[in-house]
Amino acid sequence: MSVRSRFLRLEAQATWRTSPDAAGQSVIAHLGATSLTLIGTDNSAIVHWSLSAVHRVGEGSGAALFTPDPTGGESLEVTDQTMIDALTEVLRSPQAPPQPRRHRTFAITALLALSVSVGGAISYSSEFARQLSGLVGRDARERIGLSISEEFFALYGRPCDAADGVAALQRLRIRVAGRSLPTVAIVRDGVPTSFLLPGGRLLLASDLVVKEDMPEIAAGHIVRDAVSMRYVDPLGQFFAHIGVAATLAIMLNPASESAAYRRYARAISDLVPEHPPIEAQLAGFAAAGFPSSPFAQSLTTRPEDAAALAALDPQAGRTYTPLLYDSEWLQLRDICGN
Repeated sequence: MSVRSRFLRLEAQATWRTSPDAAGQSVIAHLGATSLTLIGTDNSAIVHWSLSAVHRVGEGSGAALFTPDPTGGESLEVTDQTMIDALTEVLRSPQAPPQPRRHRTFAITALLALSVSVGGAISYSSEFARQLSGLVGRDARERIGLSISEEFFALYGRPCDAADGVAALQRLRIRVAGRSLPTVAIVRDGVPTSFLLPGGRLLLASDLVVKEDMPEIAAGHIVRDAVSMRYVDPLGQFFAHIGVAATLAIMLNPASESAAYRRYARAISDLVPEHPPIEAQLAGFAAAGFPSSPFAQSLTTRPEDAAALAALDPQAGRTYTPLLYDSEWLQLRDICGN
């Protein structure tokens, strides 16, 4: 029996913080095969941490701190000694070798055959879709995200690509999100504000730069969606939308099922994106070093989120380095050649 399988499904009370100065939130830490899930008081999952990214901060007796953040910003305080020992041993153990492709293919094929044989009657919840997404590797996620975006561009037009504007957009992305969000594309239609695709591809509505007077609005969406990369599963959302048969076919071959990609691309304008907890969004703004209030004031949906982002602005009243020079902002506003 492997180290990980011995501790599978172990649970313990713990305290989660989005930053060192944030108030602690009581959670249940659930140890899975490849992830550590933090569950809130309403029994819903708050965040999933990949075990490959988690490490212990410091050693010693008593409470132990674990974090997936290289800067040590977000943390989980664990006092249950059984959980501490389990996490410590799991994190020190080598990961199990990847399941041979033929075994994974056989399992997926069996599920696909079963779903077709019963007419798709398998109960296909969002949670099951997320579990299936956990079987998909990074490269496949990126290919799936690329396929969705290509279908989206075929429907609504290619992203805005004025050279100076693209360069300014990349500087803004790196300034506020670093490398946590690999790709941002400005699009004219099909997205009300922003939408995160699998593989870290963000579609951003052109109105956020063309019709706004400051870069903080677009930057706010970039920050929120960069934070979403650790809290939301865009691939699970995609799988839940397209259904079990198309999901399993894509898992066998991401290049298949172009109709499913096209169907999802067409639906994006009507889908309601999932967003991370307010505490995590505020921590994202604090890390990026600019106020959340301008972004909050621009929001037209989820008024409770807007109110919290404005009232709890971590940069309120503080000076900060401009996100872009004026010349760069003008270049970004002209990214669509208007």
